[in-house]
Amino acid sequence: MSNSTNNLLILGDAHVDLTQRSVHWPDRRLDLTVLEADLLRYLAERRGRWVDRETLLTEVWGYSRMVVTRAADHAVSRLRRKIEPDPGRPRWLTSTRGGGYRLEHLDTPTQACPLEVSSFVGRVRELAWLGRALRRGRITGIVGPVGIGKRRLACRAAHGWDGEVTRVSLEGARGAQAQRAVAAGLGARGSELEEVGTTRDRILVLLTEASCLTTRDLAWLRRLRRCAVLVVGAPEQLTGRRTLRLGPLGDVDAAMLVRERSPVELTHAEAAALAAAFGGHPLAIELAARAVGGWALAASGAVVGGVEHVELRHQS
Repeated sequence: MSNSTNNLLILGDAHVDLTQRSVHWPDRRLDLTVLEADLLRYLAERRGRWVDRETLLTEVWGYSRMVVTRAADHAVSRLRRKIEPDPGRPRWLTSTRGGGYRLEHLDTPTQACPLEVSSFVGRVRELAWLGRALRRGRITGIVGPVGIGKRRLACRAAHGWDGEVTRVSLEGARGAQAQRAVAAGLGARGSELEEVGTTRDRILVLLTEASCLTTRDLAWLRRLRRCAVLVVGAPEQLTGRRTLRLGPLGDVDAAMLVRERSPVELTHAEAAALAAAFGGHPLAIELAARAVGGWALAASGAVVGGVEHVELRHQS
């Protein structure tokens, strides 16, 4: 989340004091030059709006429009090294190919995708399908029962996206409120959604907790012309044929998930038996595997109702 109060800017973990010309991180303090502070203040006063290079040179530097210089670009580069967690992938001070800059604001539940997707298991075919759909720039949906892994799969797909990703939670938002949340997450007003889609490159907009959306929302979602939109949990009518219906994990992937999440070493047979007992349901498997704890699983070899019996024996 971000906030600004007079001369204080809160940009994630970076707290910027424009009066003292300083940037405070949890582990360090950095100083701003007078020019850097003036530039940041000018953009903060126009937060969420693009400002072209020529305007910055005129208003902040006091140059004539006849002057040709890269001073603004160099100053922005220095600022990013001070206020961005990753200057190479700026989150707050963004730019366009045409030479404009903007200070972003995130006053909605916009979140990065969780880092733990690196331990993601399975869903190879589903990820490939999502990758193809998103590269076409379409509005794509993921549906399925609770706990089947919709949001986790979406975050994994976003993790592999080769451009900017903006994630917005739409929990509790409806109609115009949902549109405003998405617009704010992208640093735009509702009327500027077309501009976002045509001035910023390769944006993936990930909308989670989107069960509130209806087909009436298609009109404004389609205004994100050059954005790929991935909607999690929206009604299937919203995305039609571009909907991925997520089901249980296959046997091999389910057993792999059990072994990945279990705090004790399991044989393949033990993992497969536990995975089968929970029908390949990812959330149930995650909870069961973590609950194993001090218990040892042993496949007894007995068959009950066509399913191998599993005993839980406590290890003392």
